[in-house]
Amino acid sequence: MKPSLEEVKKTFEKVEKTGRLARARAKPDKSMIHVRAEVVPMSSLSQLLDEKIGLEKAIDVLLAQMDAETVFYDLTAKELVTRPDGKTRLAAVELFLAYREGRPIERKIIETHNVDSLEDVEKKLASSPAMREEFKRMIAAAEAKAQSENTPMSP
Repeated sequence: MKPSLEEVKKTFEKVEKTGRLARARAKPDKSMIHVRAEVVPMSSLSQLLDEKIGLEKAIDVLLAQMDAETVFYDLTAKELVTRPDGKTRLAAVELFLAYREGRPIERKIIETHNVDSLEDVEKKLASSPAMREEFKRMIAAAEAKAQSENTPMSP
């Protein structure tokens, strides 16, 4: 459960007065720890999740994350400052869009060519649009470098 703004303010006031952040916690009593495990068939897992959590709760959590804010203590102003939590908001929007629109297809073309002669290079260029684009980029970069160094390109 997230602490309220008043609870956070009280904590910072206590830290300013005492100079300590918090006292050490007592070790948990191991005799009080109980583990409950049950095997659930996959067919009823979806039904169990619907009963325990529900779609409405998941949507509420996602919407709350889209409005997430972070609270920090400004030492110069000596007050709590609230600002939008961009990282959490972005993750929530990305998750929403991934389920609503689908993730974009990420494509990467990696080509390797072994050539022995200029004729082989010409054949590869004729058959590969990606290779032609890469050669155009390389030529433009070489021309820009030659102009910056004031050296003429040889024909």
